[in-house]
Parts: sequence; structure tokens; C-alpha cells
Amino acid sequence: MKNILTLLLFLPFLTSAQHTISGTFQPANTFTTVYLYQINPTSQNYLNYISHTRLDENSSVSIDLPKELAPGMYQLNFGIPRTDYHFNFIYNGKEDIVFEYSQEGGVKYLESEENMVYLEYLDKSQMTKELLSAVFYPDVSEKDYKAVFEAIAEIQHHFELRSMGLMARSFIKTGRSPIPDQKIGPTEYLELEKEHYFDYINFNDITLQNSFRLVNLCIVYVLKFNPEQLTATYIENIDEVMHRIGDDLNLKKEVATRLWVNFSTAEDNTLANYIADTYLFPVAKKKGDYKLIAEIEQFQATALGSKAPDFQVHEGKKLSDLRGYKRYVLIFWSSTCSHCLKEIPQIHELVSNLDNNKLQVIAFGLEDQLYPWKAAIEDYPNFTHIYGEGKWNNKTAEAYNITATPTYFVLDKDKIIRNKPGSLEELLEILKKE
Repeated sequence: MKNILTLLLFLPFLTSAQHTISGTFQPANTFTTVYLYQINPTSQNYLNYISHTRLDENSSVSIDLPKELAPGMYQLNFGIPRTDYHFNFIYNGKEDIVFEYSQEGGVKYLESEENMVYLEYLDKSQMTKELLSAVFYPDVSEKDYKAVFEAIAEIQHHFELRSMGLMARSFIKTGRSPIPDQKIGPTEYLELEKEHYFDYINFNDITLQNSFRLVNLCIVYVLKFNPEQLTATYIENIDEVMHRIGDDLNLKKEVATRLWVNFSTAEDNTLANYIADTYLFPVAKKKGDYKLIAEIEQFQATALGSKAPDFQVHEGKKLSDLRGYKRYVLIFWSSTCSHCLKEIPQIHELVSNLDNNKLQVIAFGLEDQLYPWKAAIEDYPNFTHIYGEGKWNNKTAEAYNITATPTYFVLDKDKIIRNKPGSLEELLEILKKE
């Protein structure tokens, strides 16, 4: 009886024991510091900072995980950019985690049943994707076709059984693939995948909510099931995803933001604006994220097809008042920018050889002081020059979301933004076309 009472007294201490995540990085001396984040949908960028520590002389690290740390998905970040140098791991509050990381092979777990099982499942899932890509070859027999899908089903079944009682099972269940009743082609199978895509995705699963899994699954649905990249189909897919998400504002905001960035980067303003107006603005307002609202509005102000934000060009005359030219090139530059001083002369030479009514260049100098800008502009008499006091804090620079110099915009005669060249070569190619 005494032994039982002693065990009961010590049980709380045993169950709340502190655990660690430790490992080594290869190549040695490549990384210096490791940052630990909790993946949390209520945090900025879905990541909540926990702690950081430096690697030792052997490129090893050991981090004590606080006793109060909740079970869930976590991230180790150890390089720049973060998207390239990180891995996510499951912490169940019951085990130590030991890993090896190499730049070539990624992460490998030496201890932690949760992560070893899940990583092995991901490796096998990659194999099933390769099987799927091969099964639709025209010369594949019906017997082999059936065997491939039986193998896929067996792999999935094996890992669902093996992960019983583990947090990893929540993630593994979302990976089920539909098994066709008869031999079908790749187009029909894609339709079958789309039809059953959400059958085993539980949006109410707390483990999935506190990870990037639901976010990634939603993004994949929108992009994958539209092989012809039709705008109407993208909108249908977006609407379906948002319907499935329901009232989860954190997930809805993260998915909408990533999709908006994707289509904005691709300069698909129709889809970017649809996402912003239909989902992102309403969610951001409900969450009080006015910084995000301002960023979207700022981007939309200089998107292709938008009217260029107005500003003073001459005394009493604004950009919108300019007339007489077929096109306008707006350059944000600086007299202290070495790239600008290499590129601006080439643009000036091209413009000097064009007909007078074809093109007007407006050179907006972002400067901290009047000189050396005042002296530099004398070399470019064919430009319309504007002194942008305050450099990055200049109101016009902020309106155009300028973060680097030189930055180029090509406007039509009505001051509509038609091109945003990313380089001098791209700009010169555009200007030579007409």
C-alpha cells in the first residue's frame, strides 16, 4: 500500500517531465543559431516564437522544451531565407526528439516515434505519387493498374494502423487517395480526386488546426484541380475551399492571404482582387488587421491596369494632367544608388533617339538631401525630374510601395499602369517594341 501511495505522489512529476529536441547539422559550421517556433493560427504568420540558442562547436544543438509547452506542431528555423532552412516537427509532450539534418537529405529522426512514423509515411507517399504518375501510361495492363492502387491502399492502411494513438494519425488520414472501381484515364482520375478530396479532411481537428496542414491542403485544392487554369474554375475552387473552412477566421485569413499573394505575384489582378474583395478584406476587418488591409490597398493601387497614383510633377501640374505622349516611364531612383547610375544613362540614350511625342520619362529621385541629386540630373536633360525628399519615407514612394531603386513603371497615355519591368533589360525590351 505504501509503495502505491509513493507512486501516486510522484506521478504528477513523472508526467510533467521536461523533454528536449536535440540534433546535429551538416555540413558543419554552416548554421549558427536555431530558433524554435510554435505553429499557432492565432499568431502573426502562424508562428509563435518560443526560444533560440546557438549551435556548439560540433554543429549540435539541444533545446529544453518548457514543461508547459502544449502538444502540437513546431518549427525549427536555422537559416535565411526561413522558407529554405527549416523543418516542422510534432511534439506530443511525452518524448524527447533527436534528429540529424543535412542540406542534401533534409531531416532524419533518430528518436521520436511521432516524427519517425510521420516522416516514413511522407517518404512512402512520395513513392505512391510516382506510382500514380506511371499507372496512366497507355501500355499499363488492367492487372498492373489494379495492383498499383491496391499497393497505394495497403500503404495508407498500414500507416493508419501504425499511427493509432499518435498525433501523426491526424495528418496521415488526410493523405488517403480515392481508389477507382475500374480503369480510368488521368483526366477522369483527377475529377475523382477532386470529388473526394475533402472526405478525410477534418477541419475541426485541433491537431490539424495547429499546423500548416489545413492551409497547404486548401492551397493545393485551388491550384491542382484546374489543369486549364481557367479563371472561372479558380473562383469555383476558391469558393469551395472557403465554404469548407467555415467560420475559422484564422485559417480563412491565412489561406486567402497566400492565394492573394500567389495570384498577385502572377499579376492575375482579376483573381487577386476577387480574393481580396470577397474574402480577405472582410476577414481582415473582423480580425482588426488594418495593416494587412493597408498592404492590399497599396498593392492594388499600383497593380497592372490601375490608374497610377497621382503626384505633383510641376508647380500646378500633376501626373494626371500630363498630355501629348503615347507612353510614360516612371522611374524611382536615387543619385546615391550605384545600380541607378549604371542603368539611367542607357535609358536616357534610348529616349534621346525616339520621336518627341512617343515617350516621356519622369525620374523621381528619392533623396536624403538636395546634393548630389541636383548635380546628377544635369546629365539627363531629356527627363522630367522630381526631387523626392525623405527618400523611403516620401509619400509618393509609399503610395507606389517602393522598396528598392531603381523601380520602373510603364504607363499609357491615360496614366494606366501597363507594365512593371523587373529589370533594365525588360524595360528596354518593352520600349523598343513601339
